[in-house]
Amino acid sequence: MLLPSVLIWPGTTVKGYSSSQTTLRYPARGTAAVWEQSLLPAADHQALRDLLGARRARLLAMLRCPASTTALARSLDVSPSAIS
Repeated sequence: MLLPSVLIWPGTTVKGYSSSQTTLRYPARGTAAVWEQSLLPAADHQALRDLLGARRARLLAMLRCPASTTALARSLDVSPSAIS
């Protein structure tokens, strides 16, 4: 299983002693931008909505900051499999 983490920068860790799965944790991108507002002007948001639809455009904008599939699914009110 691959897991991004903000706590292990700059290295990686491997948890291989589990009988069910091996976990690789790696540094998450964009951790410095977690509290930033959107970087796109409002006009660009409208162009994305027109091109992709409102929900997909919002998801794309949300991907600028680190988030789990579950967190994204909750905020968009869809299933985690739809986000994946």
